[in-house]
This record gives sequence, structure tokens and C-alpha cells, in this order.
Amino acid sequence: MRVWDRIFATRSRAPLFASCLALLEPYADKVLASSEMGEAIELLQGLGDSMRPEQVDSFIAKVEELLVGPTEACSQRHQPRLQPSCNTRGLQM
Repeated sequence: MRVWDRIFATRSRAPLFASCLALLEPYADKVLASSEMGEAIELLQGLGDSMRPEQVDSFIAKVEELLVGPTEACSQRHQPRLQPSCNTRGLQM
């Protein structure tokens, strides 16, 4: 439910994509090592089945990390270029 809350709050599909990546990450080696497409599909279909209730918080933390990490890096990278332009227009950054 927390992922859906984030999707509706941000009005973006990015949390859904981040959730998929967070689910796939622990099984990436197994999926890549599969020799047949059917085997890979079976692995992908059961990604969330093995998640225990105590793992949910770490899953949500990984989703948040995927969502926040690139955004902060991007804003820090572009901040010096944006700030002078905003200051000339009387905007605060």
C-alpha cells in the first residue's frame, strides 16, 4: 500500500518502476543465469512471493533510495547553474 500511496502522491509511475527494480535486484543473477525463457519467466513471476513481513521495511527503504538518489544527484549537479538564473528573477532556491 505504501508504494501505491507514493504513486498517487507524486502522480508519477516512478515509484512503480523503482518497486520493480527493488524486487528484481536480489534475483538478478538467477534471472541472468537462466538458460531458457520459461525458467526466467517463472523466476520473474515469483519475485515477491518469498518476501517475509519483516523484509517489507527494507524493501520500502530500497524503493525510497531508488527514487531519491538520482533526483538529489541531479539537483545537486544542476543547482549551480539554476541558482544564478533564479536569483536574477528574485526567486529563492
